[in-house]
Amino acid sequence: AAASAEIIDGEFQNLQRRLFGRDQQLAGAILLTLTPAIGNLIAPQLARFCGQHPELLLEVSSTNATEDLEMMESDVALRLTSKPPENLVGRRLATPMVGIYASHATVAELQTQGTVEVVSMFTSNGKTLFSGESIDAWIRDSIGSATKAAMHSNSTDLIREYVAASRGVAVLPCYVGECDDRLTRIGETRQESFAELWLLYHPRLRRLHRFRAFTEYLVDEFAHLRPLFEGETACPDTSEQRATL
Repeated sequence: AAASAEIIDGEFQNLQRRLFGRDQQLAGAILLTLTPAIGNLIAPQLARFCGQHPELLLEVSSTNATEDLEMMESDVALRLTSKPPENLVGRRLATPMVGIYASHATVAELQTQGTVEVVSMFTSNGKTLFSGESIDAWIRDSIGSATKAAMHSNSTDLIREYVAASRGVAVLPCYVGECDDRLTRIGETRQESFAELWLLYHPRLRRLHRFRAFTEYLVDEFAHLRPLFEGETACPDTSEQRATL
């Protein structure tokens, strides 16, 4: 029995060493969840990280749905929330600002239009974002025209495309509106306190090298992207990003 136990113990230690060595090499999979709009923005950063670590598999779920980190449906999440779960390790990356955006043609014609279409965003539970009398008054004061509701959608991409192709305006997060050359921001930005951007992951993963390296990489990248989220700067030059890959 003792001899068998020594053999088993030796094999277990060998397994631990192999797994530890694999982890230190940043090999294995990382499950990441984020919203489609943020995914579109940071795709070059994700590509750069994967290029630096060819043994790593990054599995990305681009969705507005809430993934359950506690049930390990995802390892790491970039989540817009006003109250991150207390059982997760988190870093606040930015406080996203919003602005009123329209196409260049719409901005040029604002003074001659009678009534301007307004496109609004709603969530999966039916709650409309960036709405209410204060928002409506902000839009009317900023564009100098009467407004009417034209469309509601839960897709930021759809709203952006609609506004770019129509005479409508929409309140969009700055990290969406500033990165579209077809759109112009009207007036100043506002916080609206709808959410903050958090990097979240389960505490049990913090000691694994690949997760620690990935989360530290994201924190460093968002230090450069934070001004965009907070409406202080325009979208990074994608041609420069491509040149660094």
